[in-house]
Amino acid sequence: KKPIIASHSDFRALRNISRNQSDEQYLRIASLGGVSGISIYPDHLSDAESVGIDDVIRHVEHGLSLDRGALVFGTDFDGIESTPLRLKNTAALPLIADRLLKLGYPESTVDSLFFGNALCFLRRAFPDLSINP
Repeated sequence: KKPIIASHSDFRALRNISRNQSDEQYLRIASLGGVSGISIYPDHLSDAESVGIDDVIRHVEHGLSLDRGALVFGTDFDGIESTPLRLKNTAALPLIADRLLKLGYPESTVDSLFFGNALCFLRRAFPDLSINP
């Protein structure tokens, strides 16, 4: 059995669309050693006309409140036609990290979202693979 990944999936509790996952789905993925990647596609985040970093943060905080070890970023920059304000490409991701740090999240939590949880997932899924950060 291998852990699974939901590569681009926000939370239905915050944006009730079928593409987003329920809290139960997220917790099941976490219980199996999997990870779930936050999508930054505006339609997945909010039904508002203007979507920004705060909408991404809402989904991140929701995931963290359920299970901190299962959340990663999936972004989907290469597959979406629009992005939240100020988040046009991967070069803008430090804006999310900075916001989380300003909100009081420890650097270790922020690091886990951006690479630590994904690295742990890869090590669980592919134990024979040599992966060094």
